[in-house]
Amino acid sequence: MKKSLLVSTLAVAFCAIVVLAGTHKVKKIMVDNIQKSTTVKSLKSLSKAGEAADETPNLQVLLEEDFSKFTAGSEATPDATDVADATTGYIADELTNTPGWSGDGVFQAGGCAYIGIVDEGTDNEDTGFLNTSTFDGSGNGGYIVVTFRARVAEEGATDAVEFVSIDEDDINESDPMSGVVDYKQVAITDQWAEYEVELKSGAANASIQLYAYQSPIYIDDIKVVQTVKIDVPTPEALAATNVTPTSFTANWSAVEGATSYMLTVFSFKTIKSDVEEATVTEGFDGIVATGKKDKFIDTENSKLPEGWTISVSDNGTSREIYASSGNYHSEKIALAFDATGDFIETPEAPAPIKKFSFWVKNQGAGAGSIITVSGFNGTEWIDLGKLNFADVDSNFADFVDLDIDDEGIVKLRLSYTKEVGNCAIDDVSYTYGGVYNIATLLLEDKTVEGTSFDVTGLTEGEKYYYYVCAVNNGNVSGDSNIVAVGEGSVDNIAAGNANIATTANGIEISLAEAAPVAVYSVDGKCLYNAASGALSHTVALDNHGIYLVKVGNKTTKVAR
Repeated sequence: MKKSLLVSTLAVAFCAIVVLAGTHKVKKIMVDNIQKSTTVKSLKSLSKAGEAADETPNLQVLLEEDFSKFTAGSEATPDATDVADATTGYIADELTNTPGWSGDGVFQAGGCAYIGIVDEGTDNEDTGFLNTSTFDGSGNGGYIVVTFRARVAEEGATDAVEFVSIDEDDINESDPMSGVVDYKQVAITDQWAEYEVELKSGAANASIQLYAYQSPIYIDDIKVVQTVKIDVPTPEALAATNVTPTSFTANWSAVEGATSYMLTVFSFKTIKSDVEEATVTEGFDGIVATGKKDKFIDTENSKLPEGWTISVSDNGTSREIYASSGNYHSEKIALAFDATGDFIETPEAPAPIKKFSFWVKNQGAGAGSIITVSGFNGTEWIDLGKLNFADVDSNFADFVDLDIDDEGIVKLRLSYTKEVGNCAIDDVSYTYGGVYNIATLLLEDKTVEGTSFDVTGLTEGEKYYYYVCAVNNGNVSGDSNIVAVGEGSVDNIAAGNANIATTANGIEISLAEAAPVAVYSVDGKCLYNAASGALSHTVALDNHGIYLVKVGNKTTKVAR
């Protein structure tokens, strides 16, 4: 069976395609002899629930092969017969746990598979490859995890194994890259070890191809799994009991199926700065484009924003800006992050920064490419948040907002870590001064098995709040309502004519008699205003914090 080398227009340097006599089409992709490091994520990182909860999420096994039927030969002397048919590439069904495996240069080795060297003809040799049987990888957003054991056959050698996820329904014989959904490399040594790699699959009729770059390898115990997400009901936080100046018992309702709960307890204070609130927005529109397709900054004629540090020229060489319509938010320039180390830094604000926002457009960035938001507190830079492009669509173009909870942040920095692709950045803004809400965590996502927990170590005279969420095998519910400790439960306040209740999504207000209702943030912004005769009002709120609820001429402070 011969393969012809084709040149790809993508980041893939060489492709070899084999059209088999059967219906299964096998591809082999070879990336430029540059072995990129693979970002290997743990199983828990596949879902938000898995990241948050200290439990292993429910996993569905999509495919499993231990090569126990590869009984011929041994590791020391693999069997000499290629189990892949020379014409079709198929491996006999009786040799695998699930039918439909195929490849080239695959040999039995006493309970594991040996992928050797195959003759491509005209004095060309190449490493063999192995294709799995098909499986449904469309769940969990299409993300799968492949675990396996492997080693390089040659003593002292190292190599990289390429894993390619394929959508079998998208294969087109005229396009050697058709059907390819994702690919990752894993570096292996000459010693048996366990590995795992995350791939985007997304296909209901998916398969995986794997091969080494230059050396024969042994491989065993291949398993493809996917996180099964479960919708977990949100518990209700109940009034605290056993309240003393330095302790209380937090309580909440039970959730059917919950294996544990996560409790967060915090204190909250509101302070007012001597500096009036102000928002600074920079659209980089003083930059003048130059070069082929206007991809670079004309340093002689550009007016760079005062006090800002813009570093998009030192690391990458493909471009510095985007100047074409659709690739910026406000006309007519967006900065380009095209290499690891590109960054933008704001000037120092005259008062601590409390809000941050920037517009970003995905320009081919994928899993492993990350924008990090860092803040400078006068002493050191600390990470405040990350945008991982694995979590957004390929056509994502929108604002990313961040509330700055850390005290004393006076400068912000956006920096790029590139695995693949670029992104465009525009309209960066930050808000400082005015009123600040400062939360101090006492407990954060504390795992509790029951429906109550004794909280100790309180500072006498300080007011505390708590909320809880339920966990079911790594899947996490939404946050409950917030309960205040000290002056009664904030989830159910009787305020004259009104009954005010916090919910997971906002505030519910029930009136005995019709009256005007308004809800304000602590810095005076009106978030809801109704002068109708309705007796029931539902106010949706995106963030936790302190709010002022005004019913008629009576105002009540509420935390959620």
